[in-house]
Parts: sequence; structure tokens; C-alpha cells
Amino acid sequence: RYELFGSGGGAALAERIEVPLLAQIPLVPALREGGDEGRPIVAVDPSSEAAQAFAALAERVDVELAPTRRYNPALKII
Repeated sequence: RYELFGSGGGAALAERIEVPLLAQIPLVPALREGGDEGRPIVAVDPSSEAAQAFAALAERVDVELAPTRRYNPALKII
């Protein structure tokens, strides 16, 4: 684990502006490479630490925002 930007800054900022820190995503080379190539790490290596962090983030957002979710029939995912 390498702390490229130091450590604790995200948590400190979240606390200061009174919002939850939803996730900490490890900045591994495969994450950048997959983004550059259009191959998301969650799709190509779902067991990786970064992919699991994204999955946990998505689950947390889904659970925490569920009460405020609104339905819009004009929006369709295909």
C-alpha cells in the first residue's frame, strides 16, 4: 500500500464538511489502465481490492440513498 497523497485527508475533509466518507478506492495501476482501455476493473477483475471497494461503495450508495430515490419513466437503462 502506497499513500500517494498522504493519508487521512479524505476522512478529515468529510468530517470538516459534515458528510460521510463513502469509500476509499486504492489507486492501483490496473484501475487506471482499465479506465484508459474502456475495461472497468470491476468487470475484468471483480475480486481485486479496487473492484471490491467500488462494489462496497455502490452498495452503500444504494442503501443510503434508497429513501430519496425517485423514479423517472423517461430514464431507461438498456
